[in-house]
Amino acid sequence: MRGDRLRQLRENEGISQEELAKRLKISEAQIWRIENTDAAPRGETLINIADYFGVSTDYLLGRSDHPGMLVITELNDKESRVIAAWRGGKHSEAARTILNDEKAANGA
Repeated sequence: MRGDRLRQLRENEGISQEELAKRLKISEAQIWRIENTDAAPRGETLINIADYFGVSTDYLLGRSDHPGMLVITELNDKESRVIAAWRGGKHSEAARTILNDEKAANGA
């Protein structure tokens, strides 16, 4: 886990390591170790940290630079298909779906 991201999130929230530890029900020492990249949190702790700050686990792990979580249930069927195609490496299919949608919206 990227300890610098946890530190930044915690500081942006204006809380101490001690306060965060209490809220997450883990030790203050564990927060310190995570922030200083000496320890990686277990899966449940990682999820709890992500949920607490409203960020994705991918952001905490450094797999994404976008902290926000995408809530799939807020997408309509077409949006879900475009995202699934894009993530699956089918960029042309995703682009065709978007372009066809634009043509339909413009009456073409």
